[in-house]
Amino acid sequence: MTLKFSQTSDSPESSASPCVIVGVFADGKMSDAAARLDQASSGALKRLLDSGDITTKLGSSSLLFGLGGIRTERILVVGLGSADKFDAAAFNKAALEAGRALKTLPVASAASWLTSLEVPARAGAWKLRTAALAADMHAYRYTATFKPKEQARTAQLEALAFAGTEDARALAEANAMAKGVRFARELGNLPPNICNPAHIAAQAKAFADAHAGVACEILERDDMEKLGMGSLLGVARG
Repeated sequence: MTLKFSQTSDSPESSASPCVIVGVFADGKMSDAAARLDQASSGALKRLLDSGDITTKLGSSSLLFGLGGIRTERILVVGLGSADKFDAAAFNKAALEAGRALKTLPVASAASWLTSLEVPARAGAWKLRTAALAADMHAYRYTATFKPKEQARTAQLEALAFAGTEDARALAEANAMAKGVRFARELGNLPPNICNPAHIAAQAKAFADAHAGVACEILERDDMEKLGMGSLLGVARG
């Protein structure tokens, strides 16, 4: 199941989400969202930064519990590295770490303020799509050919909200892109006795039938021979 993405107008300190995600830069520099949590918790984040309990290395994360003055139960603090070197690649790495860490937590939903970070030459729509795809990549679980398991006793991530309210189109794009990536991964992970040419053709036809403006043409062996598709014919014969 693809994660459900949304946006939130809440402030990080007032969010009732089971987990709030913020970033911190090297040398103790906080993002605006982290600074708000620090102020609401009477300087708890700064004390943990000063003591080394929160790491600021790019691609790392620290989980905080039960801070006073804020509503959320958990704060996932993602290291952003040097503020002077924070660019699109660094944002993507931070988003991937947030997704990896979220996958391990017993929460059904979370709210992220990483998309409120300033990234040079990147608009809010890009940040939202990047953060959403990073989270969904880690949340994906292949189960198609596995025996059904008992329902998990702990919650698993199903929904992720991002700070802001003005990127409805980017949000729709993020949801669509995540579904497309999952569809491709599912086909790639299926064993070859299931995901054979006939299965792929059936999936392609079903996809075209379900989406207006999408056409599907299925080539048989004679069609491929006429087009000189020798390498594909070799695969088909094998």
